[in-house]
Amino acid sequence: YREPMTLTWDNATLVAGNAYTFGVSVYNPGGKPAAASNYWGLSLLDMTLKVFDANLNIPGLDLRSIPLRVYGIGWTSAAPKVLAVVMIQMRVLHPIPGGTVTAMTIRAPEGVMFSEDLSTFRVIPMPLPLQSDMGITIAGDVMILNMDVRRDIFAGLYNVRFEVINPTVYPHDNTWSVSAMKNIDIEFSHTLTGYVPGQISPYDLSIVSNTGGALDTLAALSWERLASGRSASSPSSWAASRRWRRRLEGPRLARRLCCG
Repeated sequence: YREPMTLTWDNATLVAGNAYTFGVSVYNPGGKPAAASNYWGLSLLDMTLKVFDANLNIPGLDLRSIPLRVYGIGWTSAAPKVLAVVMIQMRVLHPIPGGTVTAMTIRAPEGVMFSEDLSTFRVIPMPLPLQSDMGITIAGDVMILNMDVRRDIFAGLYNVRFEVINPTVYPHDNTWSVSAMKNIDIEFSHTLTGYVPGQISPYDLSIVSNTGGALDTLAALSWERLASGRSASSPSSWAASRRWRRRLEGPRLARRLCCG
């Protein structure tokens, strides 16, 4: 048994009918929890600390072992009603065999519209193995990246960039989600806090978009060696890869408190 986490509102009112979203960073257990205990609990207490409502049977995720990590999200503009570039950064820790993941989905907050101009979609410094004919599809607030199941997903860093139209009013549930699917099964999922007007992106997208050529190749090869447990071929290439990794990765975002 662990002591519950307490979230306190000082002199604030929860409005009936409004949606409120919050998130905390956690370390998943080393193995699957027993099905009978894989539940979260949420209790609402009044000012006298008496429970007036609760749900102690919120199903937990079915933990899987896909070697994928999502580091964070960046954007060029958080202003309402403008065309912006969004980048989601993820890392594949070691190669994922073809067919293990058939699609990746990116779900935007309500009101955020994906651009229909798919020519602006990019993955750098190296591409994902997408299908040649229907690699990207848009279904409302979801972008689907359809994988070529005949090809492996290599270990390394992937910066997924695309254009969106920001909403007029940002939703209360202002979250993005990234999922890796095998057919209809969710093998991996991660939730990111969305941006709001006036918020500065933690990633400089101009640096990420302007990298290319030999330096990208060097960084990609160095990351492959690091992911497979081998060192770079020389101290100079190791130092260069570390410098470019710091510039490309930027700060890793923890899931933070997000409320409407």
